[in-house]
Amino acid sequence: MLQISVTAYLILAVSSINAEGSDDEWEKYKIMFQKRYPNPQMNSLRKNLWLSKTNAIKAHNSKANNGEHSYIMRENIFSDYTEEEKEKVKGYIHNSSLISRSQTVKCVNTPKIPKTTDLRVDPCLTPVGNTGLCGGSWAYVAASSLEYYSCKMNLSETIPLSRQQIIDCDASNYGCEGGSYVASWQWIINNGGLCNQMDYLNEKNCSVDCLKPVIASYKRLFPTSGMIKMALLRGPVSAAMHGSENFLFYSSGIYTDSKCDKTPNVAVNIIGYGKQNNTRYWLIQNFWGESWGEKGYAKVLQKSSMCRLEQYAFIPVL
Repeated sequence: MLQISVTAYLILAVSSINAEGSDDEWEKYKIMFQKRYPNPQMNSLRKNLWLSKTNAIKAHNSKANNGEHSYIMRENIFSDYTEEEKEKVKGYIHNSSLISRSQTVKCVNTPKIPKTTDLRVDPCLTPVGNTGLCGGSWAYVAASSLEYYSCKMNLSETIPLSRQQIIDCDASNYGCEGGSYVASWQWIINNGGLCNQMDYLNEKNCSVDCLKPVIASYKRLFPTSGMIKMALLRGPVSAAMHGSENFLFYSSGIYTDSKCDKTPNVAVNIIGYGKQNNTRYWLIQNFWGESWGEKGYAKVLQKSSMCRLEQYAFIPVL
C-alpha cells in the first residue's frame, strides 16, 4: 500500500466533497481495481481523491463530446492516488548529460515511407507490460526495445529480458524511483549484457552468471517526424514525453496538451503513426497495463513535437 503524505492528509481533512450518491460507484471502483485500505479514515481519504478525479473526468468528457477536446478520459487505478504518488509512477528521469553525448543520426536519403505504420501486428513486439506501483517505465522501454530487435535479428520468438534486473541492479538509475532508458542501455553495455526474465527470477542476484550481450550501442534520432518514421521501418523507437495529469487518465482519441512542453517524465515506445479525422498522430506503447488507454496504447498529436515526444527519440544498436 502506498503511503499517503501528511500534506494530503491535511488538505483532505479540511476539504469536503459532496459524496452523496457515490457510495455504490466507489465500492464498484474498489472491486474493479482491487483496492483495500487499512482503516475507515484511509478509505474516506481515498474516496475523496477518487471522487474529485471522477468529477474532473466527467467535466472533461462533457467538453470532449462538444468538440472542445480531441480525446476522452476514464477512471483507472490512479484515480485515488495523491499528487506525489501520481508523479512517482511516471518514472522517467531525464539524463541530459548522457543524451547530449549521444551520437545523433540524421536522414540522408529518405526511403519511401508508408502512409501508416502499426507495429502492434508484429509478433516481435513485446506485449504491454505493467509497472504497477513502481516508477519503472524507463526499464520497460529499455528491455522491450532490445527484445524486439533481438527477435528480428535472430528470426525467432521474443525472449523476455529481465526488467527487474535493470531496476534492482542498475546503479546509474534509481530503481522504482525513476530512471532513463538511455542510461540503462549504457549500464547493460558496461555490465556485459542482461539476463532473460526467468533466469533472473530464479536467482534474484545482481552477480548471477546469466548475462547475454544484447546491445552494442545506441543512437539518438534527429528530432523530425520524417526521421522517426524512417526508423519505424526497422522497429520501435524509444522515447520520452511529458505526461500531465490528464495523460494518466487518457482513454481514447488523439491526446494533445497545450501545457506539456516541459521536461519529459514518462518513457514510452513509439510504435506507429497514422491519421484520424484528418489529424496525424503518433501511436505509442505505454507500460501501465491494458486497462490504461487503448489497451495500453495511445495516440498523441503529431505536431510540433507534442509533449516533447520527438525530441529524445533513440534506437538501440545490437
